[in-house]
Formats: sequence, C-alpha cells, structure tokens
Amino acid sequence: MKIFTILLVSLSLLSCSDSDQKEIAWTTSTDNIHYTNEKFNLSITKPESWYAQNVKELVALQQKGKDLMSGDDENFKAIAEAALKTSLPLFGFHEFTPGTPTNTNSSLMGVAENISALPGIKKGCDYLYHAKQFLAKSQIKIDYEDDCHIQIINGVEMSYFNSKMEAAGNIVKQKYMACLSGDYAIAVIYTLVNKEDTSEIDSVLNTLKLQCKA
Repeated sequence: MKIFTILLVSLSLLSCSDSDQKEIAWTTSTDNIHYTNEKFNLSITKPESWYAQNVKELVALQQKGKDLMSGDDENFKAIAEAALKTSLPLFGFHEFTPGTPTNTNSSLMGVAENISALPGIKKGCDYLYHAKQFLAKSQIKIDYEDDCHIQIINGVEMSYFNSKMEAAGNIVKQKYMACLSGDYAIAVIYTLVNKEDTSEIDSVLNTLKLQCKA
C-alpha cells in the first residue's frame, strides 16, 4: 500500500556519480541492518526483516508524494519542487516492502534539509512550524497538533508533533520530528498505518544516534 509523507528529496540525486556520492556523504551500510552517515554523525539500526529503500526509491516515492499532495495546485507544486532541491535523503525503513499486499505497515524515514537560507529557524519547533504550514496547503486533509513537543532519544532532544489522516479507507498516524545540525534540519517521519502497537517502530527509533539540537 502507499505511504504518504512530505519528505522532499532532491531529484538531481538520481544522476550523481560515485565521486558525487562521496562528496555528499550518503548513509551507508555493510550489512543492511546498521546504517551510518559520517556527515551528520548519524547511526541507526533497523530490524533484519524490515526493508531499506535505496536513494533512487526514496526519490521516486517523494516525487509521487509531491504530485499526490499538490494535485492541480501549481503554486503548491512549485514550492514542493523548490524544497526537493535542498534536501538529502538519509534513510527509509519499512516494516514491509513497499507494494506488499497488506493493509498495515510501519515506516521510519529521515532527510536532511539545508536551512542556511532561513536564519529565522533557530530550533526544531521552528522548522516544524513551516512543515505544518506546508501540510495545511496540501490537497490531503491532515489533522495535526498545534503544540510542539520534545522527545529525548539517546540524549538528543528532538522536537515533534503528531498527525492523523484517512487515505483510501486507511488510518495513517504520523509523528513529525526534527532537530538542527549546523546548516541542516534533520527531519524524521514516523508512520503507522492501521496499527496501534508502536513497540517495534519505537525500538527502531530508539537506535537513532546523531549530533543535533532541538
């Protein structure tokens, strides 16, 4: 089934060469379980049974998400296209391989967005404020919290808010999380579809380590 998120990643990444990848510093793994990103001092571990998307799959998914959320709204589409050019995908983990015939799924996705041109963003909640404005303009009705909360993960404070939406008869619950790392905002989207038990996805999130501030 389709998972709808607003992680927008750069379409230009599809044409990067091996040398480009070293410069950008992709998140890498030698065992398909433990993932690291030296640029952001990030590490995270997924269950062996979970599916990890590669960069091309992440970009394709986010392009579909952009088209779905923008609909026929050309202004919204232009904003989304601009966001795609400033972002770097970090990871995309799914309980089931995308496309698996199931009415439930959990996923954890991460992206780094360059915010150097937005000096007014001083903390994760500032970044999430703009994410809410983006959600409010989308063609999909999404209910989200006005308040911004703090969750501590391995000693790092992450700002977050919760949201909920119905899509094609499915109940999708998400947690939008963010913290700041230099010129970047690190955003993580935690998704549950038709599911109440959060223990497995929580165990994945709790392996996340990075240098960041809320």
